[in-house]
Amino acid sequence: MLLKMPEIQKRINKLVFCASDSIAVFGGLYALQDKFGLVPDAISGLCSSSPLAIREIQEFSDIPILQSLEKDCKKIFEIIK
Repeated sequence: MLLKMPEIQKRINKLVFCASDSIAVFGGLYALQDKFGLVPDAISGLCSSSPLAIREIQEFSDIPILQSLEKDCKKIFEIIK
């Protein structure tokens, strides 16, 4: 698998994990950390459109959420720069 290759991991500057819902975020974060030793810099995707999903994600993760309706581009830029 590509993510297991050190050559690939070295090339990752920022990692934004996208998921459809909070359960997918929970499982995806676990898999990224457990299987590949990776921790995303931000979370985004369909899950970032739901206030409920955002609250659920924030209960188990401190990773910033790039909300799909966020109008403040500076905030997003600070996370991914």
